[in-house]
Amino acid sequence: MNYTYILKCKDGTYYTGWTNNLNKRLKDHNDGKGAKYTKARLPVSLIYYEEFQTKEEAMSREYEIKRMPRSEKSKLIREDNAFENHEQEVKEKWGKTDAYREHKEKTKNYSKQKWDDLAQGMDHIMVEFAVCMQNGEEPSSHKAQKLVEKLQNHITKNYYYCTDEILEGLGQMYVADERFKVNIDKHAEGTAEFICEAIKVKV
Repeated sequence: MNYTYILKCKDGTYYTGWTNNLNKRLKDHNDGKGAKYTKARLPVSLIYYEEFQTKEEAMSREYEIKRMPRSEKSKLIREDNAFENHEQEVKEKWGKTDAYREHKEKTKNYSKQKWDDLAQGMDHIMVEFAVCMQNGEEPSSHKAQKLVEKLQNHITKNYYYCTDEILEGLGQMYVADERFKVNIDKHAEGTAEFICEAIKVKV
């Protein structure tokens, strides 16, 4: 499979490229080996991608996107954003739940800086999971379970009360949704699966 992708750089700018291995390419970018443009704007995160059967299709789409103005790229990203694109569906399914109401109430006055800080905090937890895994710890180990507790507490404190059921669903999403998986595995291949398994032990 071949991919055309868009990265968001540390300075808020976008970078578009193509690859046949999203995980490896994202890691290369964050290791400073991907492109001159991203090397000076690390870290970067994957925010959009499309799949193609051939590299020629992916390269052609890369050229099209690179020619778009930023506003058009932003529209493309928003339309594909799982959270924004399915907001109405989420509201219909979960709008009457305490967790949804708490989330809307708690985050309604969050500033952009607050959202950025929370994203960095979450990313730091993912880094800790990656280090834990690379140190040879098992998902059932005390260290891994303490990180699961830390993740759950982070969500409860800043978003909504994260029950074990919700936490388990998040763990499954980290593995099943390619965008989450790639962004988590940028720290170390297999981190998303490690987190999912550690959560399973906890719940």
